[in-house]
Amino acid sequence: MAFGSDKTAATVAAPDVQNVGLWNSGQHLRTSGERRLLWKLDLGILLAASFGWFMRYVDQANLTSAYVSGMKEDLNITGNQYTYMNTSYLVAFSIMQLPSSIIGLKIRPSIWLFSCEIGWTIFTFAQAGARTSTHMYLFRFMVGLFESAFSPVIIFLLGSWYTKRSSLSHRTSTWLLTGFLGEACSGFMQAAIYGTLDGRNGLAGWRWMYIVCGIMSVPSAFLCLLLLPEYPSNTRTWYLTEEDRRLALQRNALAAGPASGFRSASGEASSFILQLSIPLRSLMDP
Repeated sequence: MAFGSDKTAATVAAPDVQNVGLWNSGQHLRTSGERRLLWKLDLGILLAASFGWFMRYVDQANLTSAYVSGMKEDLNITGNQYTYMNTSYLVAFSIMQLPSSIIGLKIRPSIWLFSCEIGWTIFTFAQAGARTSTHMYLFRFMVGLFESAFSPVIIFLLGSWYTKRSSLSHRTSTWLLTGFLGEACSGFMQAAIYGTLDGRNGLAGWRWMYIVCGIMSVPSAFLCLLLLPEYPSNTRTWYLTEEDRRLALQRNALAAGPASGFRSASGEASSFILQLSIPLRSLMDP
């Protein structure tokens, strides 16, 4: 299918490697329609993805914070039980990566990720009520199972709507950075919660931490439901018009260029490597 008309060429500006901005490359070369589309995507996909990724890393780091804030004594954790809790999470997270990617292609991403975030929110709350280490094994496994869908679906969405010329790398880097921010903030959050809520209503501070984080995960789930679009070929998202959809398809076609086969293969390889690096990164976390 050809997109090489004069009208299309006028709609989507050609890349200029001499004009690279901090956020958008060659921004002044784009039409108002293309700039508007990118702003919509940033306020839609990037906002929902970043907040969800932030909460995912907060949830992951919470186990360490809870362990040193009274959970070890309350649940009588001994030997390798703490390690088994981490392993339960990582096993579930790893085995569901591929199935989650397939499901994300069959179901609208907004609905699939909303369902998954509600699932991990429920089991985040459940950890506040854990009475034994066995309970934590189960709850951590279920959290990992539901969180596994987030990274592959978001990576595919980013690659479907942004191109190299529209600073795909900047958006991906921003999204990944929020995960490290979530991991860094978890300790400060636990310290604040422990100092203000420990013993409130008969609950230990580490239990309040899971309750607070569960509450924070609820708006993240609804952001995914309201803001994440489908793919350019079939999106029905409320803030994207038919003109936006056609423009996105044109941008993707022009970005492929004459060497579309090679670029597609290399892009898939890069995406695969990135997806592999995320669980491997988790394995290196303490």
